[in-house]
Amino acid sequence: GNILKSINEAVFIPGNWNQDVCTECRTAEFMERNYVIVFTWQKQDGKTISRSFTHLPVKREPVSQNATVELTAIDPQKRTAVLKITTKSFLKDFWIYSSKTGIQFDRNFLNLLPGTHEIKITFENVPVLADFEMKWL
Repeated sequence: GNILKSINEAVFIPGNWNQDVCTECRTAEFMERNYVIVFTWQKQDGKTISRSFTHLPVKREPVSQNATVELTAIDPQKRTAVLKITTKSFLKDFWIYSSKTGIQFDRNFLNLLPGTHEIKITFENVPVLADFEMKWL
């Protein structure tokens, strides 16, 4: 897919608060198109959080075998590694998992736009790429 619109806006949120976002996305032009809205923000402790929401009124063909995964930055002493996911298509509700016990993912069940994405993992025993499988809608 193509990026239809990108908005960067800094907003101070003093507790519970509502704000209209992407009012342009509520026009007839956008209501009949598939799109993903991604919100990314930084907490006071510096941690970055991201959430995405999909609007998919147009039926999509299932995407098959359109993503690859690499296991990188393996650190056996810290027991950490990075899974690098590359996709050429939008993947709704992407899930990566392992039947090997002791692996924890820093995030999962994601809407992935085309491109490369990283998921950090921690482990008890050093994993190999064959330990991981992926699914999506």
